[in-house]
Amino acid sequence: MDAQPTSSFSDIGDLFSNLYVFGDSLTDIGNIKNVTEFVQPFDWLFGLDIPVAPPPTPEGVPPYFEGRFSNGPVWIDIVADSLGKSLTASSKLSVFRPGLLRFPSPITVTQEGLSVSPYFNGNLVDANVNFAFGGANTDQTGLGGGDFDTLIPGALKQVGWLEKDLARSRESIAPEALVIYWFGPNDYWTNPQADPETTVGNIEEGLTRLIDMGAQNLLVPNMPNLSKVPRFNEAEGNPKPPYDSQVINDFSLHHNALLQETLDGLIGEYPDVNFIQLDVNALFEEALDPLSDFGFTNTVHPFLSPLTPMNADPKDYLFWDDIHPTAGAHDILAHTALTELQEFFLPAEGSLFQTQFDQRTPSLV
Repeated sequence: MDAQPTSSFSDIGDLFSNLYVFGDSLTDIGNIKNVTEFVQPFDWLFGLDIPVAPPPTPEGVPPYFEGRFSNGPVWIDIVADSLGKSLTASSKLSVFRPGLLRFPSPITVTQEGLSVSPYFNGNLVDANVNFAFGGANTDQTGLGGGDFDTLIPGALKQVGWLEKDLARSRESIAPEALVIYWFGPNDYWTNPQADPETTVGNIEEGLTRLIDMGAQNLLVPNMPNLSKVPRFNEAEGNPKPPYDSQVINDFSLHHNALLQETLDGLIGEYPDVNFIQLDVNALFEEALDPLSDFGFTNTVHPFLSPLTPMNADPKDYLFWDDIHPTAGAHDILAHTALTELQEFFLPAEGSLFQTQFDQRTPSLV
Protein backbone atom coordinates (compact mmCIF):
# COMPACT_ATOMS: atom_id res chain seq x y z
CA MET A 1 0.00 0.00 0.00
CA ASP A 2 1.03 3.60 -0.60
CA ALA A 3 2.75 5.05 2.47
CA GLN A 4 2.52 8.74 1.59
CA PRO A 5 0.73 10.40 4.52
CA THR A 6 -2.71 11.86 3.88
CA SER A 7 -2.38 15.63 4.26
CA SER A 8 -5.06 15.73 6.96
CA PHE A 9 -2.95 13.40 9.10
CA SER A 10 0.64 14.32 8.31
CA ASP A 11 1.04 16.02 11.69
CA ILE A 12 -0.37 13.12 13.69
CA GLY A 13 1.68 10.62 11.68
CA ASP A 14 4.86 12.51 12.53
CA LEU A 15 4.23 11.89 16.23
CA PHE A 16 4.71 8.13 15.86
CA SER A 17 8.06 6.46 15.17
CA ASN A 18 6.52 3.20 14.00
CA LEU A 19 3.44 1.02 14.13
CA TYR A 20 2.83 -2.42 15.69
CA VAL A 21 -0.53 -4.03 14.93
CA PHE A 22 -2.04 -7.12 16.58
CA GLY A 23 -5.38 -8.60 15.57
CA ASP A 24 -7.55 -11.07 13.69
CA SER A 25 -9.23 -11.14 10.27
CA LEU A 26 -10.60 -7.61 10.64
CA THR A 27 -7.00 -6.40 10.67
CA ASP A 28 -5.11 -9.09 8.70
CA ILE A 29 -3.36 -7.65 5.61
CA GLY A 30 -2.31 -10.99 4.16
CA ASN A 31 -0.64 -13.09 6.86
CA ILE A 32 -3.03 -16.04 6.76
CA LYS A 33 -2.98 -16.01 2.94
CA ASN A 34 0.82 -15.89 2.82
CA VAL A 35 1.11 -18.83 5.22
CA THR A 36 -1.60 -21.07 3.75
CA GLU A 37 -0.39 -20.55 0.17
CA PHE A 38 3.17 -21.34 1.24
CA VAL A 39 2.14 -24.48 3.13
CA GLN A 40 -0.20 -26.05 0.57
CA PRO A 41 2.54 -27.63 -1.61
CA PHE A 42 3.90 -29.39 1.50
CA ASP A 43 0.56 -30.78 2.73
CA TRP A 44 1.42 -34.29 1.52
CA LEU A 45 4.78 -34.25 3.28
CA PHE A 46 3.33 -33.41 6.69
CA GLY A 47 -0.01 -35.18 6.28
CA LEU A 48 -1.95 -31.91 6.46
CA ASP A 49 -5.03 -30.53 4.75
CA ILE A 50 -4.71 -26.73 4.72
CA PRO A 51 -7.13 -24.64 2.63
CA VAL A 52 -6.06 -21.25 1.30
CA ALA A 53 -7.61 -18.37 3.22
CA PRO A 54 -9.42 -16.14 2.50
CA PRO A 55 -11.34 -18.61 0.29
CA PRO A 56 -11.94 -18.11 -3.44
CA THR A 57 -15.26 -16.54 -4.39
CA PRO A 58 -17.72 -17.97 -6.95
CA GLU A 59 -17.08 -17.31 -10.63
CA GLY A 60 -18.13 -13.82 -11.64
CA VAL A 61 -18.00 -12.50 -8.06
CA PRO A 62 -15.26 -10.06 -7.02
CA PRO A 63 -12.54 -11.84 -5.01
CA TYR A 64 -11.31 -11.18 -1.53
CA PHE A 65 -8.81 -8.35 -1.94
CA GLU A 66 -5.12 -9.28 -1.75
CA GLY A 67 -5.42 -11.53 1.29
CA ARG A 68 -7.82 -9.26 3.16
CA PHE A 69 -11.14 -10.57 4.46
CA SER A 70 -13.01 -7.93 2.47
CA ASN A 71 -13.41 -6.65 -1.09
CA GLY A 72 -10.81 -3.90 -0.69
CA PRO A 73 -8.30 -2.43 1.74
CA VAL A 74 -9.14 -2.97 5.39
CA TRP A 75 -9.20 -0.24 8.00
CA ILE A 76 -5.60 -0.67 9.13
CA ASP A 77 -4.34 -0.27 5.54
CA ILE A 78 -5.98 3.15 5.44
CA VAL A 79 -4.83 4.13 8.93
CA ALA A 80 -1.22 3.19 8.17
CA ASP A 81 -1.20 4.97 4.81
CA SER A 82 -2.78 8.08 6.33
CA LEU A 83 -0.08 8.15 9.00
CA GLY A 84 2.66 7.68 6.41
CA LYS A 85 3.66 4.23 7.70
CA SER A 86 4.47 1.45 5.23
CA LEU A 87 3.01 -1.53 7.05
CA THR A 88 4.43 -5.03 6.42
CA ALA A 89 2.75 -8.34 7.24
CA SER A 90 4.83 -10.21 9.83
CA SER A 91 4.90 -13.32 7.60
CA LYS A 92 7.00 -11.29 5.15
CA LEU A 93 9.62 -10.55 7.83
CA SER A 94 10.04 -13.96 9.49
CA VAL A 95 12.89 -16.39 8.79
CA PHE A 96 12.98 -20.19 8.72
CA ARG A 97 15.35 -20.57 11.67
CA PRO A 98 17.88 -18.41 13.52
CA GLY A 99 21.53 -18.78 12.62
CA LEU A 100 22.55 -20.41 9.34
CA LEU A 101 18.96 -21.08 8.25
CA ARG A 102 17.75 -17.50 8.55
CA PHE A 103 16.39 -17.27 5.00
CA PRO A 104 12.96 -15.58 4.62
CA SER A 105 10.08 -17.96 5.32
CA PRO A 106 6.57 -17.62 6.79
CA ILE A 107 6.83 -21.12 8.29
CA THR A 108 9.30 -23.25 10.21
CA VAL A 109 9.52 -26.90 11.26
CA THR A 110 9.56 -27.88 14.94
CA GLN A 111 9.45 -31.22 16.75
CA GLU A 112 5.65 -30.92 16.63
CA GLY A 113 5.66 -30.38 12.86
CA LEU A 114 4.93 -27.42 10.61
CA SER A 115 4.39 -24.06 12.32
CA VAL A 116 4.17 -20.36 11.53
CA SER A 117 7.68 -19.04 12.04
CA PRO A 118 8.21 -17.13 15.31
CA TYR A 119 11.73 -16.10 14.26
CA PHE A 120 12.43 -12.57 13.05
CA ASN A 121 16.19 -12.17 13.40
CA GLY A 122 15.87 -8.66 14.83
CA ASN A 123 13.66 -7.47 11.95
CA LEU A 124 10.95 -6.13 14.29
CA VAL A 125 12.96 -3.38 16.01
CA ASP A 126 11.40 0.01 15.15
CA ALA A 127 9.58 -1.59 12.19
CA ASN A 128 6.00 -1.07 10.95
CA VAL A 129 4.64 -4.59 11.42
CA ASN A 130 1.19 -6.15 11.25
CA PHE A 131 1.02 -9.43 13.20
CA ALA A 132 -2.73 -9.93 12.69
CA PHE A 133 -3.92 -13.35 11.50
CA GLY A 134 -7.42 -14.23 10.41
CA GLY A 135 -8.90 -16.60 12.97
CA ALA A 136 -6.81 -15.45 15.94
CA ASN A 137 -8.31 -15.94 19.39
CA THR A 138 -7.36 -13.84 22.41
CA ASP A 139 -5.12 -16.57 23.86
CA GLN A 140 -2.34 -18.52 22.11
CA THR A 141 -4.66 -20.34 19.73
CA GLY A 142 -6.63 -19.87 16.55
CA LEU A 143 -10.17 -20.55 15.41
CA GLY A 144 -10.85 -23.26 12.88
CA GLY A 145 -9.86 -26.57 14.41
CA GLY A 146 -7.72 -29.33 12.96
CA ASP A 147 -4.68 -28.63 10.82
CA PHE A 148 -5.79 -25.08 10.03
CA ASP A 149 -5.85 -24.18 13.72
CA THR A 150 -2.16 -25.03 14.12
CA LEU A 151 -1.22 -22.28 11.67
CA ILE A 152 -3.14 -19.47 13.39
CA PRO A 153 -1.28 -17.64 16.16
CA GLY A 154 -3.56 -16.21 18.82
CA ALA A 155 -3.11 -12.79 20.40
CA LEU A 156 -0.69 -13.85 23.11
CA LYS A 157 1.45 -15.76 20.63
CA GLN A 158 1.63 -12.68 18.41
CA VAL A 159 2.70 -10.62 21.41
CA GLY A 160 5.29 -13.26 22.29
CA TRP A 161 6.90 -12.94 18.87
CA LEU A 162 7.60 -9.25 19.41
CA GLU A 163 8.64 -9.92 23.00
CA LYS A 164 11.28 -12.47 21.99
CA ASP A 165 12.61 -10.52 19.02
CA LEU A 166 13.06 -7.34 21.05
CA ALA A 167 14.71 -9.31 23.87
CA ARG A 168 17.06 -10.94 21.35
CA SER A 169 18.07 -7.48 20.17
CA ARG A 170 18.08 -6.06 23.72
CA GLU A 171 15.60 -3.44 22.60
CA SER A 172 12.23 -2.13 23.76
CA ILE A 173 9.16 -0.76 22.03
CA ALA A 174 9.99 2.85 21.22
CA PRO A 175 8.04 5.29 23.43
CA GLU A 176 6.83 7.04 20.25
CA ALA A 177 5.48 3.81 18.70
CA LEU A 178 1.74 3.37 18.17
CA VAL A 179 0.46 -0.08 19.13
CA ILE A 180 -2.97 -1.26 17.93
CA TYR A 181 -4.54 -4.24 19.70
CA TRP A 182 -7.93 -5.60 18.60
CA PHE A 183 -9.26 -9.07 19.42
CA GLY A 184 -12.42 -10.72 20.71
CA PRO A 185 -14.95 -12.05 18.16
CA ASN A 186 -13.22 -15.36 17.39
CA ASP A 187 -13.55 -16.42 21.01
CA TYR A 188 -17.33 -16.36 20.57
CA TRP A 189 -18.27 -17.33 17.00
CA THR A 190 -18.54 -21.08 17.57
CA ASN A 191 -18.47 -21.38 21.35
CA PRO A 192 -21.77 -21.02 23.25
CA GLN A 193 -19.80 -21.80 26.44
CA ALA A 194 -17.39 -18.89 25.96
CA ASP A 195 -16.40 -16.84 29.00
CA PRO A 196 -16.05 -13.08 28.44
CA GLU A 197 -14.08 -12.77 31.67
CA THR A 198 -11.45 -15.14 30.29
CA THR A 199 -11.42 -13.38 26.93
CA VAL A 200 -11.03 -9.90 28.41
CA GLY A 201 -8.47 -11.27 30.87
CA ASN A 202 -6.42 -12.43 27.89
CA ILE A 203 -6.69 -8.97 26.33
CA GLU A 204 -5.52 -7.41 29.58
CA GLU A 205 -2.53 -9.77 29.69
CA GLY A 206 -1.55 -8.84 26.13
CA LEU A 207 -1.80 -5.12 26.83
CA THR A 208 0.17 -5.44 30.06
CA ARG A 209 2.96 -7.36 28.35
CA LEU A 210 3.17 -4.70 25.64
CA ILE A 211 3.42 -1.99 28.29
CA ASP A 212 6.18 -3.99 29.97
CA MET A 213 7.99 -3.95 26.60
CA GLY A 214 7.79 -0.16 26.57
CA ALA A 215 4.52 0.61 24.78
CA GLN A 216 3.30 4.12 25.60
CA ASN A 217 0.53 4.59 22.99
CA LEU A 218 -2.16 1.91 22.73
CA LEU A 219 -5.23 2.05 20.49
CA VAL A 220 -7.79 -0.49 21.75
CA PRO A 221 -11.14 -0.94 19.94
CA ASN A 222 -14.09 -2.64 21.58
CA MET A 223 -16.27 -5.25 19.85
CA PRO A 224 -19.40 -4.82 17.70
CA ASN A 225 -22.53 -6.64 18.82
CA LEU A 226 -21.97 -10.00 17.15
CA SER A 227 -25.66 -10.91 17.26
CA LYS A 228 -26.28 -8.32 14.52
CA VAL A 229 -23.93 -9.69 11.87
CA PRO A 230 -25.46 -11.91 9.14
CA ARG A 231 -24.20 -15.13 10.74
CA PHE A 232 -26.39 -14.48 13.78
CA ASN A 233 -28.99 -11.84 12.89
CA GLU A 234 -31.63 -14.33 11.68
CA ALA A 235 -32.65 -12.07 8.80
CA GLU A 236 -34.81 -13.75 6.17
CA GLY A 237 -32.61 -15.72 3.79
CA ASN A 238 -29.57 -15.87 6.06
CA PRO A 239 -28.46 -19.31 7.33
CA LYS A 240 -29.56 -20.44 10.77
CA PRO A 241 -27.12 -19.23 13.47
CA PRO A 242 -24.69 -21.82 14.87
CA TYR A 243 -26.22 -21.19 18.31
CA ASP A 244 -28.77 -18.93 20.03
CA SER A 245 -28.38 -15.31 18.94
CA GLN A 246 -29.41 -14.06 22.37
CA VAL A 247 -26.41 -15.85 23.89
CA ILE A 248 -23.89 -14.11 21.63
CA ASN A 249 -25.74 -10.82 22.19
CA ASP A 250 -25.17 -11.27 25.93
CA PHE A 251 -21.52 -12.19 25.29
CA SER A 252 -21.05 -9.00 23.27
CA LEU A 253 -22.57 -6.73 25.91
CA HIS A 254 -20.66 -8.42 28.74
CA HIS A 255 -17.40 -8.33 26.78
CA ASN A 256 -17.58 -4.60 26.12
CA ALA A 257 -18.56 -3.78 29.69
CA LEU A 258 -15.65 -5.85 31.03
CA LEU A 259 -13.25 -4.35 28.50
CA GLN A 260 -14.22 -0.83 29.55
CA GLU A 261 -13.76 -1.75 33.20
CA THR A 262 -10.36 -3.28 32.40
CA LEU A 263 -9.18 -0.26 30.43
CA ASP A 264 -10.31 2.06 33.22
CA GLY A 265 -8.19 -0.01 35.61
CA LEU A 266 -5.15 0.05 33.32
CA ILE A 267 -5.48 3.82 32.88
CA GLY A 268 -5.31 4.17 36.65
CA GLU A 269 -2.44 1.72 36.97
CA TYR A 270 -0.37 3.21 34.14
CA PRO A 271 -1.01 6.99 34.18
CA ASP A 272 1.91 7.66 31.81
CA VAL A 273 0.53 5.38 29.07
CA ASN A 274 -1.85 6.78 26.45
CA PHE A 275 -4.91 4.56 25.97
CA ILE A 276 -6.92 5.58 22.89
CA GLN A 277 -10.30 3.85 22.99
CA LEU A 278 -12.22 3.21 19.78
CA ASP A 279 -15.96 2.59 20.22
CA VAL A 280 -16.53 0.25 17.30
CA ASN A 281 -19.84 -0.90 18.77
CA ALA A 282 -21.35 2.60 18.66
CA LEU A 283 -20.11 3.07 15.09
CA PHE A 284 -21.54 -0.32 14.12
CA GLU A 285 -24.96 0.53 15.58
CA GLU A 286 -25.01 3.73 13.55
CA ALA A 287 -23.96 1.94 10.36
CA LEU A 288 -26.74 -0.65 10.80
CA ASP A 289 -29.35 2.07 10.33
CA PRO A 290 -30.13 2.33 6.58
CA LEU A 291 -31.15 5.95 7.19
CA SER A 292 -27.76 6.92 8.62
CA ASP A 293 -25.40 9.23 6.76
CA PHE A 294 -23.21 6.24 5.89
CA GLY A 295 -25.70 5.28 3.19
CA PHE A 296 -25.64 1.46 3.31
CA THR A 297 -28.94 0.22 1.90
CA ASN A 298 -28.44 -3.41 2.94
CA THR A 299 -27.21 -3.87 6.50
CA VAL A 300 -28.51 -7.39 7.21
CA HIS A 301 -27.36 -9.58 4.29
CA PRO A 302 -23.80 -10.13 3.05
CA PHE A 303 -22.84 -9.25 -0.51
CA LEU A 304 -21.50 -12.81 -0.89
CA SER A 305 -24.93 -14.42 -0.74
CA PRO A 306 -27.25 -16.26 -3.15
CA LEU A 307 -29.75 -13.48 -2.39
CA THR A 308 -27.56 -10.77 -3.95
CA PRO A 309 -28.97 -9.42 -7.24
CA MET A 310 -26.74 -9.70 -10.31
CA ASN A 311 -26.39 -5.92 -10.63
CA ALA A 312 -25.77 -5.28 -6.92
CA ASP A 313 -23.02 -2.86 -5.89
CA PRO A 314 -20.81 -3.77 -2.88
CA LYS A 315 -20.83 -0.08 -1.92
CA ASP A 316 -24.46 -0.50 -0.86
CA TYR A 317 -23.62 -3.31 1.57
CA LEU A 318 -22.32 -3.16 5.13
CA PHE A 319 -21.19 -6.81 5.07
CA TRP A 320 -18.97 -8.56 2.52
CA ASP A 321 -19.51 -12.06 3.91
CA ASP A 322 -21.43 -13.35 6.92
CA ILE A 323 -19.06 -11.81 9.49
CA HIS A 324 -16.72 -9.37 7.70
CA PRO A 325 -17.47 -5.79 6.60
CA THR A 326 -17.10 -4.37 3.11
CA ALA A 327 -14.31 -2.03 2.05
CA GLY A 328 -16.73 0.90 2.42
CA ALA A 329 -17.34 -0.02 6.06
CA HIS A 330 -13.60 -0.42 6.65
CA ASP A 331 -13.03 3.05 5.20
CA ILE A 332 -15.48 4.55 7.68
CA LEU A 333 -13.87 2.64 10.55
CA ALA A 334 -10.42 3.83 9.49
CA HIS A 335 -11.39 7.47 9.42
CA THR A 336 -13.13 7.14 12.77
CA ALA A 337 -9.93 5.67 14.23
CA LEU A 338 -7.84 8.45 12.68
CA THR A 339 -10.20 11.05 14.10
CA GLU A 340 -9.87 9.49 17.57
CA LEU A 341 -6.08 9.62 17.29
CA GLN A 342 -6.13 13.21 16.11
CA GLU A 343 -8.55 14.35 18.80
CA PHE A 344 -6.49 12.58 21.46
CA PHE A 345 -3.09 13.97 20.46
CA LEU A 346 -4.00 17.13 18.51
CA PRO A 347 -7.52 18.04 19.64
CA ALA A 348 -7.83 21.31 17.72
CA GLU A 349 -6.93 19.63 14.42
CA GLY A 350 -9.10 16.64 15.27
CA SER A 351 -12.23 18.74 15.50
CA LEU A 352 -11.39 20.35 12.14
CA PHE A 353 -11.04 16.97 10.45
CA GLN A 354 -14.36 15.77 11.85
CA THR A 355 -16.07 18.47 9.80
CA GLN A 356 -14.16 17.35 6.70
CA PHE A 357 -15.13 13.71 7.33
CA ASP A 358 -18.81 14.60 7.73
CA GLN A 359 -18.68 16.29 4.33
CA ARG A 360 -16.98 13.38 2.56
CA THR A 361 -18.96 10.49 4.11
CA PRO A 362 -21.60 10.13 1.33
CA SER A 363 -18.86 9.57 -1.27
CA LEU A 364 -17.46 6.63 0.70
CA VAL A 365 -20.46 4.43 0.12
